[in-house]
Amino acid sequence: MVKIFAVIDTNVLVSALLSRFKDTSTVQLLQLLILGEITPIYNDEIFEEYQTVLTRSKFGFPHTLIDETLDIIRRYGINSSRTETAEQLPDPKDAVFYEVALSVDDSFLVTGNIKHFPKKPFVVTPAEMLQIIQEMKSPRTDLLSEPTARYGGGIRDARSQPGMTRQTAGHDGINNQRTTKQTAAGRSLSYTESHTT
Repeated sequence: MVKIFAVIDTNVLVSALLSRFKDTSTVQLLQLLILGEITPIYNDEIFEEYQTVLTRSKFGFPHTLIDETLDIIRRYGINSSRTETAEQLPDPKDAVFYEVALSVDDSFLVTGNIKHFPKKPFVVTPAEMLQIIQEMKSPRTDLLSEPTARYGGGIRDARSQPGMTRQTAGHDGINNQRTTKQTAAGRSLSYTESHTT
């Protein structure tokens, strides 16, 4: 199973919880998070923002829905630190999402406000994230198309050889295997596949 690590911007959660349609990209993304296909990454500041925003009266979300959503993030996510960056963001309050994404190798930042962040391959919209996941799961994983094959920190350069893997034992009893595949443009794409032991 391909393991995806992602910082989820608050606007993605709000959009998913507001949506009446199950086929929207934000709802599908939240479902993948619930199913454990996406491991959320957060820190205390991000979690506090989730709580503050989701409990705003203008949204009218039931407290049970908020509690369940936050419980999934806390229970199955990774509470990480920030990796400081010198990059200037349009809204300094968004820096925490960007810097937490930088703190975990091969992670994404999924946001509905892509213009609020630097143009980096790991900063994606919910629809782009779904497309990346779909391509990683496709039978033809030996050749991923661009520009959608963008995994954490961007498409890798030639530092890794195609098809080369590195296996590490995770703290949760899962073997995480780094796999490098070639994209259609000939660049290497590195991602993590997990296998239970």
